[in-house]
Amino acid sequence: MSYRVELVTDRRGWRDFFALPFVVYRNDPLWVPPLEVDERRTLDVSRNPYFRHASLRLFVCRQWGQPVARIVLIVDERHQSEGSPKTALFGLFECVQDDEAAAGVVEAMLAECRAQNVDAVEGPFNPNHYSPVGVQTNRFDVGPAFFETYNPAYYPALFERLGFTVSKVLHTWRNDGVADYVRQRYGTVTVGGNGHFSTRQVDRRHTAAELERLRSIFNDAFANNWRFVPVSREEYRFSAKGLFHVTRPELVTFVEYDGEPVGALLCVLDVNPLLRQLRGHIGPLSYLRFVRLRRQVRDLVVYAVGISRAYQSTPAYELLVRAMCATAMHCRSLSTSWISDDNRPAIGAAERLGLESYKDFAVYRKHVPEVCHA
Repeated sequence: MSYRVELVTDRRGWRDFFALPFVVYRNDPLWVPPLEVDERRTLDVSRNPYFRHASLRLFVCRQWGQPVARIVLIVDERHQSEGSPKTALFGLFECVQDDEAAAGVVEAMLAECRAQNVDAVEGPFNPNHYSPVGVQTNRFDVGPAFFETYNPAYYPALFERLGFTVSKVLHTWRNDGVADYVRQRYGTVTVGGNGHFSTRQVDRRHTAAELERLRSIFNDAFANNWRFVPVSREEYRFSAKGLFHVTRPELVTFVEYDGEPVGALLCVLDVNPLLRQLRGHIGPLSYLRFVRLRRQVRDLVVYAVGISRAYQSTPAYELLVRAMCATAMHCRSLSTSWISDDNRPAIGAAERLGLESYKDFAVYRKHVPEVCHA
């Protein structure tokens, strides 16, 4: 069938890499095209500080000269642990409904894994702290919320035919009538404080310092979470560059103990309906329209909520739940980024606001054979 897989090294390769999703989703009105400028920035190994400790390879499969599949391979030394199989990450997978095309990019990726003595691959993960994870496996009749993976319904079966197995299942949670739920259950919600504990909103006058406080809290809070690795100051600032384009000060809450931040709630606007209209490209006029329409968004996503480990069994948890309730009273719907089944505190907080398990996302793993049979 005239398939050819190549490592992306030139202008044509990059062009085809970014063009492929528009082929895969051309008849899908629910798809939200990523901004190409953001994807290029993320994949620029000279700019993205993530690649100071990780390598990147991009592969494109073409049929009769046209792109039909793509994948990236990331070898991050921080994901390795002594005595465990060396595991690489894959991400940004897209493919038309064609098993041979998918097998082509997977075979090329596995060949590179063998060259780097990698024992297994796992994903999809993307080389950015702020990025979706996994393959969507249900509810293909509704579009994605911001930070939520979206893919064709044939992807899960495709990965299984390629010899991948599910290593983890993640979930997003959602309540489409959260404001009414909170009012009916809790009445008027005030956050306030509790003894040594107090709350405050983010201070935009000191953005860099506030980002560093968020990074410090989340690094400590998530230290024992599945697949989490600490994020450096440079990585966090790089990934969070556009954060305040999709949030507002009242959506970011700190819990402090005697004036020191020990917990944080980070909510963002679900701007996907606006991004869908941009079709992957943004200019001065479309940016101004985005900013104007952003004021009307009343759907929110809880991107991250965490408490430093030393304070996780203190009133800080209750204050963060109250902050979530107070925020929810002013929005239409509230959803979460992915949550694993073993994260009971996050699930408990979601249930307090009437959120229910909404979408499922599978993380896939594949052993790297000595001779590739993908």
